[in-house]
Amino acid sequence: ERVADGRRYGFRIQKGGWTFVVPFLQTAHAIDLTILPINVRIEGVNSANGISVGADATACVCVEDADPTLLYSAVQQLLGKSRTQIHDQIQQTMIGNFRAALNKTTPLQAIGMVESAEGVDDHELAETNDVPASIADAEGERAIFRRVLLDDCQEDLSAFGMQVVSVSLQRIWDSSNYIANLANKTLAR
Repeated sequence: ERVADGRRYGFRIQKGGWTFVVPFLQTAHAIDLTILPINVRIEGVNSANGISVGADATACVCVEDADPTLLYSAVQQLLGKSRTQIHDQIQQTMIGNFRAALNKTTPLQAIGMVESAEGVDDHELAETNDVPASIADAEGERAIFRRVLLDDCQEDLSAFGMQVVSVSLQRIWDSSNYIANLANKTLAR
């Protein structure tokens, strides 16, 4: 019998004043501790300024084996599942996180461009996402978007005993050519 975080694992048979521990093994399963790359494609998300956008993103996740609580969560949630099943489950969670993050920001904030025409600055984005203004000054809008996305992903994936190693937005596009028209405007200047 083993006790971890107040929970007992295993069993014992008690008879009278003696205790017998009977170890047995019915089945054995393994959990993959390697990094699992997750590719995410999102389409038709309404951004904060009403522009419908799509994005390609990548995240790398792994089982957090340094923290016993998260490791036990991973064992409980993932044991007996194939790598494909785990990938699909994590990918669906990541799609939800990326959709939520894109919904909270404008396309230009997501790609890190300053929106001087609309008056949105790093401090406003920081205040709406509980990020200190000093981080906004030091890292820029894209870093704030990435940090907020990473924090949301970490929170959701900890239920699986997983941790996000990295997350990145590869490409973003819109159906109304909003981004392309702003790029043309900038080039014309």
